Amino acid sequence: MRATLAALAFLSLAGCGGGVGFQRPDYAAQAQARCDEADAAGDGERALSLYGMALDADPRCARAYLGRARVFEAMGRAVHAERAYAMAIETAQDDVRARYLLARALYLRKAGRIEPAVRDLDKAVSLLAAWPVPDVVAETRLLRAECRVHLHAWEGALEDLDAADRAELNSEQRERSRSMRIRAEASK
Repeated sequence: MRATLAALAFLSLAGCGGGVGFQRPDYAAQAQARCDEADAAGDGERALSLYGMALDADPRCARAYLGRARVFEAMGRAVHAERAYAMAIETAQDDVRARYLLARALYLRKAGRIEPAVRDLDKAVSLLAAWPVPDVVAETRLLRAECRVHLHAWEGALEDLDAADRAELNSEQRERSRSMRIRAEASK
């Protein structure tokens, strides 16, 4: 009798909300909606608040960490930006982690930190071998070639430029590739 009552109580609870089974909020969708709002926000503090709300809904939302990193970067808050970039990379799924590594490498390159940028780009290239995304492959290879040119690693730069040329380059990327190739071949 107790088992029957418990089963009936369970079934009545399962019917709450009008659907079959327990209704569960879609936290990932809430997080994405907050990220959309934050991306459209014109105010950095508002964007940070919205990205924070996204992380409250889904603490593993790499997009929210990346958004926070970019806002912190724009505000000149380097320590916070680096921490947010690290969290974005850590929480990103393997199939998209290369995008987050590329984003941090761009940040590091802009800050003049070439060696750490190359390390991130090396990891991104490895991931892109398993999960290729043509536009990410092209930009990752071009950025690594640019960093290698800066480090006078001409052979590696030319190797990256060859790989970038095999990817789908847009006109701006083709021009960047051409000018780096001229410099690398002349300096080699």
